[in-house]
Amino acid sequence: MDLGCIKASEQNDPHYSSKSEDYMSETVSYQRGHLQPANPFRFDKLAVLGTFHPTNVIPQIGKVNGGVWSNNVEAMIHAQTKVFPGYVMTGACASTEDVTKGRLQVPTCIWTLHCFKDRDGRTFVNGYWADNKPIAEIGRAHV
Repeated sequence: MDLGCIKASEQNDPHYSSKSEDYMSETVSYQRGHLQPANPFRFDKLAVLGTFHPTNVIPQIGKVNGGVWSNNVEAMIHAQTKVFPGYVMTGACASTEDVTKGRLQVPTCIWTLHCFKDRDGRTFVNGYWADNKPIAEIGRAHV
C-alpha cells in the first residue's frame, strides 16, 4: 500500500523497512507500539492506516504497549486535551540495542509531553515517560 509518504520502491526495500521477524529476538518478542495512537483517527480509515507506517511505530515490550502506557498515559493525555487543548509530542529514547542488523533499534523508553495554557493563560507542560522493559513504571513531571 502506498500512503504517499515514501517512494513505493523504498517500502519494499529491506534497507528501509523493518519486517515482522525483526520484532522477535532470542529473548523477547516486541509489539509495534504507536508513537501517535490510531484511536484519534478512527473517523477515517486511511488516517488509521497511516498510523501503522513504520515511521510511527517503535518496538515496545507488550506490558508497556498494551499495559501501563496505553491504559494510563494515553488515557490521561486524552482527558487533559479535552479540558486544556494544546500540543502533544511523543517520542522514544535512543538506544544502542540493534536486534535487526540495522533496520530496527529498540528504544530504552518512550515519552510524551502535553503543552497547554490553563484558564488563567499560564503555560504548563506535563510530561510522562515509561521504561521499555518488562516491568515498567510511569514517571510524571509537571512544569
